[in-house]
Amino acid sequence: MVFGDLRQARRAGLVSRQNLASVDAMLRWTSVGCPAPYTESITTRLAARGLLVDPEVDDDREPLVSQDSPGTESIARELMVVFCDEEQRWEELQRSAGDVGVVTIAVLPVLDLDGYVRALSLGADGVVYADTSSAITADVIVAASQGEVLLPSQAAQAMAKLAHRQRPSTELDAVDLELLRALSEGTTVVQIADRLFYSERTVRRYLQNVYLRLGVRNRAEAIATAARLGLLD
Repeated sequence: MVFGDLRQARRAGLVSRQNLASVDAMLRWTSVGCPAPYTESITTRLAARGLLVDPEVDDDREPLVSQDSPGTESIARELMVVFCDEEQRWEELQRSAGDVGVVTIAVLPVLDLDGYVRALSLGADGVVYADTSSAITADVIVAASQGEVLLPSQAAQAMAKLAHRQRPSTELDAVDLELLRALSEGTTVVQIADRLFYSERTVRRYLQNVYLRLGVRNRAEAIATAARLGLLD
């Protein structure tokens, strides 16, 4: 952890104990795997905003009381920032994300959708790309401490498209439901065609449409999704 930048900010008048206490959520920085220059740039931003607790003035971890509003207290929360550049760090992220009292941020060395999805699915409160500016990274951390997630438009749009493609649809007609029930019973395409008096080609076309509507790729996924949605009852 690097707190020298925080002390410098305090000396420069950018942050004081009073304005530290005036915010709703203050943070105690801890990082795993983050390079020193990265840590320094982010903690400087957070300190300048009055969001980072200085251990020199708050070692006892008691609630800080605002001088402007004596009746209000601000409880500092732990902030864990994990640089996810190896599997061990991902495991550390998961452990930290399981702690209700910790704001967990995943830092991705590469800007890719899979990393954002993985971090959020593990319970991270926020995700940021390592090359993102320190100002935006600070915004991500602040949003995460308030229960919100900020994502770059590229990642958000990709995730929205992915969710739309995978979102199951229950707008199935009687034939679709009959096909799903037949699949769940282990009936072959030939047997389904004989049962419904369709050609095998027609049955396969119907099945592909059903897969598309359910957002699945094959028979096994179709059966599992249909069962989850209660379409086989």
